Amino acid sequence: MEWSWAAWLGSVAAVVISGLTAWLEDSWAPRPGLEMGFVNHGGMWGDLLLLPLANAVIVPHLTVGPWMAGALVVSSFASVWVHIYWYRGYKAAPSPDHSVAPGAAAPDCGEMIHDDAAQHARGGGEHMWPARPHGSWRRDLSWAGWAHVVYVIGELGLLIGFLLHAMPIDVVLVVTAVFTVHIAIGLLQPRYFLSGHLATATEQPLLLPLLLGLWAVSLVKIVGLDRLAG
Repeated sequence: MEWSWAAWLGSVAAVVISGLTAWLEDSWAPRPGLEMGFVNHGGMWGDLLLLPLANAVIVPHLTVGPWMAGALVVSSFASVWVHIYWYRGYKAAPSPDHSVAPGAAAPDCGEMIHDDAAQHARGGGEHMWPARPHGSWRRDLSWAGWAHVVYVIGELGLLIGFLLHAMPIDVVLVVTAVFTVHIAIGLLQPRYFLSGHLATATEQPLLLPLLLGLWAVSLVKIVGLDRLAG
């Protein structure tokens, strides 16, 4: 199996930069007002330990061509959409200073933060949005968050290349295994860290569609390769 050390190193370096930025911004670990730091987010560890493996086996089979411009446009829009979705759907536990009126039920740990100004202003988020004073995903995004936006653009661009280029079966299997684990960890672990329970399919509606889409694409690529070989 061909391997690109440049792709592996570049992927690792991008995540390290994001983590270092989070540390400089004091959002590496939980603190008063910050419920989940960079170090607590399983998706960030998947970015560091898992995705470089997939990138290193994909890159040797990519070609330079016009597809790259289209991939950049599509991946940029997709990265923005993902982070808007993340911002709006972030599940947060109540902050220590979040008061509850006498006799009122305390909010559930998995309660979604809505577009309420007081909730945006109280903070208690994660390293991407340590506080939400503006109610805007872009204006509240930390520098570590912007680093992640750029990282996702590059990662999605490589995945588009994976879709458009013929890949050996062993590469398809490695990429499928890596993203199966990464998707599960990235979507389920943060919710579990904050609330203490695994999200159901209703609570995490992207999980099954993403996994089924990944497996369907992998099956098509493997079957197509088998036909070419025959």
